[in-house]
Amino acid sequence: MEDLNFKSNEEGSKLNVIRAIELIKKTQEQPEPNFIWKGIPEGSKGLITGAPKTGKTTFAENLAISLAIGRKSFFGCEMNEKAKKVLFVNLEESVQLRSRRNGKQIKGFSLEELKLFSENYFSTPEGFPSFFNTDEDWELLRDFINECDAEVIFIDSLSHLFVGEIEKSKSAQNFFQLFNKYIGNLGKTIIIVHHTTKGNKEPITQDNVAGSRFVLQEFEFAYGMAKVPTKRGGSYLAMLYNKHIEQDDTAELYNFSKEGWVEKIGTENKYSLYEVSKSRDG
Repeated sequence: MEDLNFKSNEEGSKLNVIRAIELIKKTQEQPEPNFIWKGIPEGSKGLITGAPKTGKTTFAENLAISLAIGRKSFFGCEMNEKAKKVLFVNLEESVQLRSRRNGKQIKGFSLEELKLFSENYFSTPEGFPSFFNTDEDWELLRDFINECDAEVIFIDSLSHLFVGEIEKSKSAQNFFQLFNKYIGNLGKTIIIVHHTTKGNKEPITQDNVAGSRFVLQEFEFAYGMAKVPTKRGGSYLAMLYNKHIEQDDTAELYNFSKEGWVEKIGTENKYSLYEVSKSRDG
């Protein structure tokens, strides 16, 4: 079955019209997506989001390092054990601050893990832009990604990539045009650290993700990190939405070790977690 062709309004140009059944057939011939971790398929784009001081950056670094050294699992979820080249673009912290933390994180590594880390984990140097205001900044990021040959890119944070008010639809549209032009079309897995709106009296949902509706539309998944604002206390990770797997209301409780590694300490329903906390507070 051949594609249908027709002339567009622009004289001399043609567009290919394809039947949906042909797209289905092409998709069925392709292999099933390979998930690098917890519902994140290769080549997808999404968010790790949360309130200040919930450990978003450290959590993202832990995941990035685990991918770079080919760990079997991370935070209670299996990984495919294939070491990947990873680039972590930290736009918010100095080289010294993040390097000291990374040094603690790899302190207990085996010789093989250290070898894989040194080969596969990349970061941005001093002098790298901390805010992306021009096409030249985006070109630099694209060229840096290509030079590293990174398969997975982490960026901290979305606000440093964004010009204008993130709540404004027009600003969001402009951002995604640049994002897709320079790095979104590279076929890489891109995970961006972002923040939530103020307020933490209810369980975190996708409505807490800061920005216009375009942020949720354009990104394929979001995982949220929050604190329980009651006497019970504690912090948890929850899936806010995911276009690739079924969403649930699981809250994965965590804390961080002195070496800067996240430790899963329990699992509960995020709504039950708040109900129990409120009843204990009276």
